[in-house]
Amino acid sequence: MATITVEQALQTARAFQQAGQTAAAETLYRQILAADPGLAEAWHALGTICLLTGRRAEAVPCLLRAAESAPANATYHSDLGVAYRQSERTEEAVASFRRAAALLPDAPAIHLDLGEALAALGQFEEAIPFYEQAAALKPGFAEAHSNLGRALMQTGRLDEAIASCRRAIAVRPDLPEAHLNLGAALLRNRMFLPAIDAFRQAIALRPDFSEAHQTLSFVLLLLGRYAEGWKEHEWRWQCPIWSRRWQPFVAPRWDGRPAPGATIWLHVEQGFGDAIQFLRYIPFVREWSGAEVVLFCTPRLGRLFSLDGNCPATVVVQETLDGASLPARDRHLPILSLPAALGLYEPVPMAGPYLRADPKLQTLWRERLRTASGLRVGLAWFGNPANQENRRRSLPAAQLNPLLEMPGVTFVNLQIDPCGGAPGVRDGRSQWIDPAAQITDFADTAAIMAELDLIITTDTATAHLAGALGRPVWTLLHWVADWRWGLEREDTPWYPTMRLFRQPNAGDWDSVLQHVAKELRLRCSQRESAGLSHAP
Repeated sequence: MATITVEQALQTARAFQQAGQTAAAETLYRQILAADPGLAEAWHALGTICLLTGRRAEAVPCLLRAAESAPANATYHSDLGVAYRQSERTEEAVASFRRAAALLPDAPAIHLDLGEALAALGQFEEAIPFYEQAAALKPGFAEAHSNLGRALMQTGRLDEAIASCRRAIAVRPDLPEAHLNLGAALLRNRMFLPAIDAFRQAIALRPDFSEAHQTLSFVLLLLGRYAEGWKEHEWRWQCPIWSRRWQPFVAPRWDGRPAPGATIWLHVEQGFGDAIQFLRYIPFVREWSGAEVVLFCTPRLGRLFSLDGNCPATVVVQETLDGASLPARDRHLPILSLPAALGLYEPVPMAGPYLRADPKLQTLWRERLRTASGLRVGLAWFGNPANQENRRRSLPAAQLNPLLEMPGVTFVNLQIDPCGGAPGVRDGRSQWIDPAAQITDFADTAAIMAELDLIITTDTATAHLAGALGRPVWTLLHWVADWRWGLEREDTPWYPTMRLFRQPNAGDWDSVLQHVAKELRLRCSQRESAGLSHAP
């Protein structure tokens, strides 16, 4: 740097970068910044090189320095937004993209990036205008039409979503994401066979398109095409949203064959309800493999699963699993891979309950609920907010209010997540008990359920726990329910004590609750006729 000017050094560094000699370019940019620490162009170039080479943590401060040094440069703010997105700092990405869009309002790519960042936060309504602006600025922008279709689908505007995805395909028939988004919108509209065709087209264009394989698995399972569906479901671990949760394992995956003398390490995945539902497969693992079986589970399930007789395996409770520490001679498997590994593709019914409540906890909760009279009904209405389907499968708490006017009923709150809100209207004809602050895990919930006459819940882990305990449970389902509940049935082979109440149209919870209220009144009447009571 002593013998050449900064501008000459910049020209050389640019040449290195354009020629793909990133290491040489990076070295020179660092030398330039040592001589002139305020040079925005050098900070930006260094940040883009860090992004290109996968060093996101280094890229962010470099691009931030560039944007701060040249605040009127839209490109610097936009690239900083990309770095934030890749670093999962999505709210900061939104702010950067907003500044870039304000500086350069005619740039369709920036509007697309802003829409994507908002969508990643689940703010689909807010994302839609930016996708629309990107498409208006560049009518042939297939990605904008495709992603607009996805956002429209998430907000329930299904016909518009399908039309937008078809526009994307008309512009770029070779865009796999457009076919994926079209398939998802068709699925939401209960157009199942066209959805399968769309997913298969996406896979034909990109055979390793893991998201398309995984979404295809859901519709195949929903339609009862289990053998195909479970095989496609194995692609989930290639999806970015899943691969981040995947631990490297020294031990190979168990493939369903005998493994005498080994230990098979099963690990829970997805939601709490999935873990409860698929516990039923563990006896087959022990019988067919001849191996010892260990189940890793999270603390909220640990006490329930560890109770004698509840889990036919050794239970290890820990928040995360270090797969690298498992012995190489052993085997491992995620619990939802058991149907494929065992070849038990069809649902495995259970003749009776396969979980039980802790008798000591049940005695404790019996005393806490001693003032509950009449029919005792547990309520849960809101699922895990992290679940992408939670908006559709959860019920707004206020819609439960008419149900709570039912005379002769004590309602017991099983909803421990405050995100769901709380019902507010009660006229004194029914009783409301809220033990949520005293519920620490699923063992407590199981003990409460053992003292109830009925559980009413949306599609949450509460439904699976009630079914596994053999308690009467009414599960309220949205229009296109999760694969495990099928399409039309009011019962389910998974849980013999469960009854399903389905939306007749998308988003129509009112009809569901009217049906539930009618059946609940009938049950109260039958109970009164029989002279039954829970009087303290």
